[in-house]
Amino acid sequence: MIETLCAAVDAAFAADPGLAARFPGSPAAKGQPTASLKTFVTDRPGHDRRYAIDETKARAELGYAPARTFDQGFAETLHWYLANKGWWRAVIDGSYRDWVATNYTR
Repeated sequence: MIETLCAAVDAAFAADPGLAARFPGSPAAKGQPTASLKTFVTDRPGHDRRYAIDETKARAELGYAPARTFDQGFAETLHWYLANKGWWRAVIDGSYRDWVATNYTR
């Protein structure tokens, strides 16, 4: 997944030069591969090596079918994050809590 994400970010920056101005600190804005951000850590004891979902039962019993392919959903998600910097910056810096406290007090 991380390889897919890094390649998609690099491709997005190559396709839209405006991203470099919006995200000047990113490796892609500096002409470096996004993969340069990767760091490797020791796995946790008992960490699952593989995550997989078998949707066979949901398809058979509920008529479930995904609305888009993985590649489509991944591209849409990446585009959303690139277009909504204010949202995820508020999550990272914690300022979203102020909005929640103001709008959702009991």
